[in-house]
Amino acid sequence: MIHLSGGLYVLALVLYAAAAAAYFGYLYFRHWEGAAAWLGRAALVAHTLTLGFRVVESGRPPFAYLFEATLFFTWLLMVNYTLLESIIGLKVAGAFVTPVTFVLLFSAAAMPREASVIDPTLAGAWVAVHLSLSIIGYAAFTMAFVLSLMYLLQEKQLRSKAFRLIFRRLPSLEVLDTWSHRLVAVGLALLTLGIISGSIWAGHAWGSHWSWDPKETWSVITWAVYGAYLLLRARFGWHGRKAAYLSIIGYVFVLVNFFVVNLFLNSLHRRL
Repeated sequence: MIHLSGGLYVLALVLYAAAAAAYFGYLYFRHWEGAAAWLGRAALVAHTLTLGFRVVESGRPPFAYLFEATLFFTWLLMVNYTLLESIIGLKVAGAFVTPVTFVLLFSAAAMPREASVIDPTLAGAWVAVHLSLSIIGYAAFTMAFVLSLMYLLQEKQLRSKAFRLIFRRLPSLEVLDTWSHRLVAVGLALLTLGIISGSIWAGHAWGSHWSWDPKETWSVITWAVYGAYLLLRARFGWHGRKAAYLSIIGYVFVLVNFFVVNLFLNSLHRRL
């Protein structure tokens, strides 16, 4: 079964690479739409099976190691994209989401994959709640980041009046701005609950609810950046380009918190 999940992981990578190429082609050739959608769905199926077999192999949720957390994170990103595509017809976002998914999933290949032994402090309901909420929140921030990039691209075309073919594929600025805002709001709510549940778990596991561990510190910084996004938007009218730039800045902190802290900083969360 280990070989089967590994083979499915490679298959998912290949399909995501093909889907990214097809979605890029769709930006210029409408008849590529069917192939891009089919490849994207096939990649998600392979991804889902990879994650499912990983859970069966380990007998626990896919959280204990960064490799499997990245599998879960990127899977949620693609699920978010698929739902948004169904709700608002955001098919063109596949040209942005599938490359991001491929890069993140490919980077997971260099991460630890142990599935047989788990740190006892990573067991229990609170850690599952904490990690689930946090990772789902990160997936929402990732989708907001993608929509922000699309906003800036579309806004640049409008300002310069240099309308390329991609202009017809991208949604309106209002749609991109609105959904980016909604995703940030959802992501921040989930991250808030993730921090609270993590504090409760830390109290049980390590005897202290808060120790300013690097992971805790960067989580608070990330929370503060996205909190500033919502505050500046609500109180000072930071919509459009300013909000898009702040969303992108916030996502840099997400990447640092999820990858850099977990891989390189001396943290109690190092293996997460």
